[in-house]
This record gives sequence, C-alpha cells and structure tokens, in this order.
Amino acid sequence: MKKRIPFGVWEPDSGAVTGLGRVTKAVNVVPAKGGYKVIDGWSPAYEIDLGGNQFATQPITPSSVINAVSVVPERGFSYRDIISTTTAIYLLDTSGLTAAVITGSAATANPVGGGELGESNIYYRDMTQYGGLIIATSGRNSSGTVPIVADTIGKGTSFISIGAGFQSDFVTTLRDFVVYGSTYDSADGQQRGRIRWSGFGDYTATTPSAATQADIQDLIPEVGPIMRILGGNDVFVICQNGVVIMEYVGGATIMRFTYSHKNVGTSYPLSCVRIGDYVYFYSQSGFVRVGKAAGDVAYIGEGRVDREFNSRLIAGLTSVNDAPQVRAYHDESNGCICWQYHATDGRAIAYSYRADQWTVHGNDSDRPGAYFIYSSAIAQGGGRRHPTSTKGAESRQLLARAASFTQC
Repeated sequence: MKKRIPFGVWEPDSGAVTGLGRVTKAVNVVPAKGGYKVIDGWSPAYEIDLGGNQFATQPITPSSVINAVSVVPERGFSYRDIISTTTAIYLLDTSGLTAAVITGSAATANPVGGGELGESNIYYRDMTQYGGLIIATSGRNSSGTVPIVADTIGKGTSFISIGAGFQSDFVTTLRDFVVYGSTYDSADGQQRGRIRWSGFGDYTATTPSAATQADIQDLIPEVGPIMRILGGNDVFVICQNGVVIMEYVGGATIMRFTYSHKNVGTSYPLSCVRIGDYVYFYSQSGFVRVGKAAGDVAYIGEGRVDREFNSRLIAGLTSVNDAPQVRAYHDESNGCICWQYHATDGRAIAYSYRADQWTVHGNDSDRPGAYFIYSSAIAQGGGRRHPTSTKGAESRQLLARAASFTQC
C-alpha cells in the first residue's frame, strides 16, 4: 500500500525547532493538500503573442513600470490593463499595447512622500476604477502642475484633468465617492494626513459642499502620515502608525472615521493589499493581517518569515530611497499575496492565505525586484466580469520558472 509522505512548512525563522515538520526550500510552489503544487508561470505583459511562438515586443520595458491595474468598461466585455511608467500611461488590451495616451507634465509621476524620510526618488501613480472611468493621481509637487486625471475605459483616447484644485498621492473608490489621501494644495501646502472625497456620484465635485457631500478630513497626528488607502464599501486608511476605517454614514456627518488600530502601521506604501474585509502589509513589526474591528490584528510572519525577510531587505538596501519599493500583489488564482523587495537575490516572499503558509516565488536570476508584477485579467482572454473582480486573473510580467523544494 502506497503511503503519502506530506511535506512540511517553510518557516526559516523557526531555526532548530523540531517535531513540527519543516522544509528548507519551497520555491515557485504554493501549498496544496498534503504538500505543494507548482505555480503557473508569470508572463510578460509588454509582449503580445502573435501565435506560432512569435511575439511582438511593445514600446515599454518592465523596469520602467510603476503601477498597473486591470479594469473593464462599465458595459464592456473585455478587460483593459492600464500600465503606467514614470512618464506616460498606456492601455493594453487583447489587440496589444497602445501608444501612450497621456504624456507631458500631466503624465509625469512625482515622488510619493514629503521628503522627510529621504524618499526623494520614489515614484508612484495610484489608479482606481470609478464606474466606467479610470482615475489616476501622479503624486504632489509644489508648483501645482500635476493634475488628477480621468479617462473613459474603452472609449476615451486620452486622460484629461478632472479640474481638482489639489494634488494627491493616493486614490481609491468608496461606493459612489472618489477618495484621495495625502494631498497638496496652494492654500495649505502638503497635508500627508489629509483625506478628501468627491461629491456623491460626481467625481468632478471636489470642492467641500454640503449639497454635494464633498469634504475634507484631517486625521489625528498620532497615526502619522497616510501611506495607502484601499477602498470598497469602506476604506482602510493605512498610516505609518495606525489604521483608520472610513465609512459613509450620510447626513451631516457624511463620513465616519474609526481609529481601529494604533501602533500598527507601515512605512512601505506599496506593501499593502486588500482582500475582502482584511488588509495585509509589511509593518514595523513584520507581516500583518488587519481587520476592521479593534484588536483584529494577526502577526502572520512572526516566528516564521519576518526575520528572514527583514535580513534580505536590509541586505539589498543602498539608501532609504529603496524602502517604499517593497511591493505587494495579489495572485488570486493561486490564493496568495507576494511581496517583492529590492535585494541582491530579488525574490518575492509569498503568503498563502488559504493555507496560512509561506513559500518563495522567483529564482536568483529572475530578479523580480526590478519588475512590477500585477494581476492581469486579459491574459485569460477577457471574459465579462464585475469591474472590481480579478477572478481568474493571471500574474503577469516575468517568464515561467522551475519549482523546487527540499524536505529536511
């Protein structure tokens, strides 16, 4: 009778712990019943398959990408990927990559952060879908030349300014509102703890007004600067020293802000990802999963991978400018979150939220830290789905690789 020998878990921080079952290596695999399975290969979004193993390389390089999202027209049938570099925004659909749809000062991404941490060359462009629109920010600068822009998915040919009198690092959607975090305007200057939101059902209404319900909220200083905002039916406002829940309540209050978690935050804006009613990010205390209720914090990397990840992160740092380059992406098809980092080996550490286990994606030669990896739906052929769904999405940007694991 054949007997299945289960493989143990990969937890490099466990050291000499015995009797629990460990593997010394778990690369390019995800947990499966009784062991592991090989992950699907990553494919380059900047190449288009012409058939017969022939590819056309598009005018974009992976190292220049600073953000990418999959979106679908409000009444459309095929996904588009919006791919941003530091100087332009591109559209990618099943027919290929378009020429840049926005260039010039409106397209130039500006540094995330106010410079107090030394992050003078960290560029990022946040993007969100609002109905049939894609809205993009480009950071802040003191000259006011960085407008917030929007484009109609599937119909528009270029992004145009929405006419807001402010700039923003981050943007997300809360039901019928567009929400902005960490802003700059000529009257108040940089306000890294400020939240602004549009009018109800009107993304162009950005001036505070009881009639439209557009308004401003400054967070208490104790939670520190805003590092990311992730929306849905509510918004997780992830700060450097706390997590705030933003909810629409209507009436004179309009929005309710609940300081659910203090002393749990992040200095890594791009390390945050939301899945349902939880956010995951790399905090000052390691990897965490945070819920909306006070005290709902799980230290998912403690005693398992935190020390290993931090040592690799420090080993690869050349300056504080590298810090915000810790980047997370959600690989829904494999049920895991991966965190990339700037390090000499360039690998990504992956957490399976289905199995509560850790593995590694990427090999030394892949150097994924130099790439932006995201979940693309058009890789599956572009069936019709809800605009906020990435079900069936495939991780794109790098080529396939071999799996390996070693039982100890």
